[in-house]
Amino acid sequence: MNDGGLAFALRQVGDEEEPPLLPAEIAAARPRRRAEYAAGRMAARAALRRLTGQAALIGMGPDRLPLWPKGTIGSISHNRRNAVALVACARRYHAAGIDIETVMDTSVARDVIPVIGPVAEKDPLSLTLAFSAKESLFKALYPHVGYFGFQAARFDAPCSLVLTRDLSPDWPAGHRFAVHYRIGRGRVLTWIALQARNVAPPST
Repeated sequence: MNDGGLAFALRQVGDEEEPPLLPAEIAAARPRRRAEYAAGRMAARAALRRLTGQAALIGMGPDRLPLWPKGTIGSISHNRRNAVALVACARRYHAAGIDIETVMDTSVARDVIPVIGPVAEKDPLSLTLAFSAKESLFKALYPHVGYFGFQAARFDAPCSLVLTRDLSPDWPAGHRFAVHYRIGRGRVLTWIALQARNVAPPST
C-alpha cells in the first residue's frame, strides 16, 4: 500500500526466496531470529519500492536501527509469523513507527499490565492494542529523543497516546498522538506517522 507519502508492506516470516545479506550479529543468531530479520528487511525493500520506485536493502546502524536511504524514514516490526514495514518520505514526515503483535493470551496480558500502565479495559485484545501503540510511539520518537519507557505515555481508547512527561520541547507532557490501527487474523497492527513541521495537515 502507498498512501500519500507513506508505503506499507507485509511479509511472512520464512518465505524469503532470496534472503538479504545478514550483518554478523544477526548471522550468528538463532534460525528464528535470522528469519524474522530477513522478513523485516524484505518488507522494507518492498515498501521502499512502492514509495520511491526503487528497492534497496536496509542495513543496520547504531542501536540496531534500520539505515534508510536518503530522503526516507521508516520502521520495521515482526511477530513470529509476519514482518511489516512502514516507509515515509522525509520531506513530508518527521517520524514514523510501526508495530505488529500477536494478540496476547490471558496469562501474558495479565503479566504486562504493570509494563503498559493504566488501561481502562484489561481484556487481552485491549492490552495488546495498548502495548502495540506504545511500541509504535517508541519506534517513531526514539531516533529524536532517545530512550523512554512505556510509562511516559498514557493509552486512551479507542487508540491514542498522551505523554505523561516531557520528552523534548517538541513533545511536552500532554501532547496527544493519534495511533492508526488494524485488528484481524489474531494480530494487532499499529502505526504512527508524524507530518513534518513545514507540511500543512490534510484538509477535512
